[in-house]
Amino acid sequence: MADDIEAFLRRAAQRRKEQAARKAAPAAKSRPEYTDSRAERTIRQVRPEEVVVEAEIVDDSAGISDLSSRHLQADHLANTVGQADDKMEAHIQKVFDHQVGRLASEPSEPVIHSVVDDDIAKTLISLLQTPQGVQQAFLLREIIDRPEHRWD
Repeated sequence: MADDIEAFLRRAAQRRKEQAARKAAPAAKSRPEYTDSRAERTIRQVRPEEVVVEAEIVDDSAGISDLSSRHLQADHLANTVGQADDKMEAHIQKVFDHQVGRLASEPSEPVIHSVVDDDIAKTLISLLQTPQGVQQAFLLREIIDRPEHRWD
């Protein structure tokens, strides 16, 4: 009787394995792939084999030294520009301070403007007597005193 039970258990285990294999088999199957029938009828052009490009290792130490030398040159150039600015400022200060120190402390001779003032007044009166002159006077006033209050 023990032999019968063992035989039964073996058969049951074997059936379980078969059923598990059957259940696993449909899951492994994939859906059939169909091709486009129109594409099958067209003639495909043969592509030439692609060229395989192999990478080449390049020494990076030269690139780093170039970068560092460029950086140092840029720093040197910045220092040179700064020094040139300082020299120019010192030169300008020297020239203008020197000229200011030499100016006369006494007032200069008074200039007589009476004749010139009469000519300007006559010119201005004749300018305002024509419409074009009045228009030019308005334009001149707009240029000298900009009407910014109207722009806001």
